[in-house]
Amino acid sequence: MSTRHFPNNNFDELEQLTRKLRQELKLPAIILLNGQLGAGKTTFIQHLTKELGIQNRVNSPTFTKINEYQSENLLVYHLDLYKQLPDPEEIEEILEVNEALICIEWANNLKEHKDLSKIFDLKDRQIISMNFLQKKISENNFERTIEIDIQN
Repeated sequence: MSTRHFPNNNFDELEQLTRKLRQELKLPAIILLNGQLGAGKTTFIQHLTKELGIQNRVNSPTFTKINEYQSENLLVYHLDLYKQLPDPEEIEEILEVNEALICIEWANNLKEHKDLSKIFDLKDRQIISMNFLQKKISENNFERTIEIDIQN
């Protein structure tokens, strides 16, 4: 596993990254997203689901915990763990779906829950860890980077 860095300063860079990631994606897969509020985690998932052929509007599931999106041959689960963690049974049920992509925002919060932290040790699926980094370069300007590790 090697860490790669990608610029994330505009929608063109984000679209290039989602196209590249789609080519490397091996289902079943889990994408673990971490970063500050407003760093672009939900925007990334919006671009990725569009690239995967999902027509639905993608919103952050901060208050619903889990959103589900379907394309012709792919199911995407979108979780946001900023406010609350799902029940272990909910995660177990989602993990049983083999042709699914699971995107988890604020994934670092899983580590705090003994029953949910096992998601980091799954060997039967591709795990993609993404850190959304922001570096302030002036009063109103940030340089944004996405750090990615892919574990096959």
